[in-house]
Amino acid sequence: MKKILSFSICFLVLIVQVPAQIVSFYKEIVNLELDSAHLTVNAELYFRNNYSTPASPVIFFPYSCKGNVVKVDSIRVEDMSNNHLLRLARKTLAGVMFQLDLGNMEQKRVHVTYIQDHDGKEAGYVLTKIKYWNEPLNQGNYALVFTDPRIIIDSVSYKPDNIIQEEGKNRYTWKKNNFSPDRELYIYFHRNKK
Repeated sequence: MKKILSFSICFLVLIVQVPAQIVSFYKEIVNLELDSAHLTVNAELYFRNNYSTPASPVIFFPYSCKGNVVKVDSIRVEDMSNNHLLRLARKTLAGVMFQLDLGNMEQKRVHVTYIQDHDGKEAGYVLTKIKYWNEPLNQGNYALVFTDPRIIIDSVSYKPDNIIQEEGKNRYTWKKNNFSPDRELYIYFHRNKK
């Protein structure tokens, strides 16, 4: 009886794990725009079906950092390969779920946008979602932009590769390859009262 039960448990674990290996999340390009009340997120996510059979995974996209409840507005998820909005399978306080249909060996780019409130001191973008794909992200490009001269960045959780200030626009950029993040991208800031 124990052998049958052990075999059944191992078989169930294999069934659960196999679909996650069929599709890979291999690239993301993220632009964050910070203003006095919001963080606007504009993300392009790249997925690949690695097998010669169609796949339709339900993908969870988190937007809550540190388990905090944040107000998120105007969320939009679009399949850019055929320019149509994806129906959200579920929206929670922590993120959204959507189904992505991928044909045999197909690659797709998904565009996710939303506006998130912040407390005037801290904002963030979830990077640790990458670990759930069981492999590093091949390429990640991240940018933070703000134009309000009263916003002062105190620190960020990852050292930027570049900080550019020109024509009233401040831009922080990060380029990551073979990326396995151990923390979220946090932005700590304050606003001068002048």
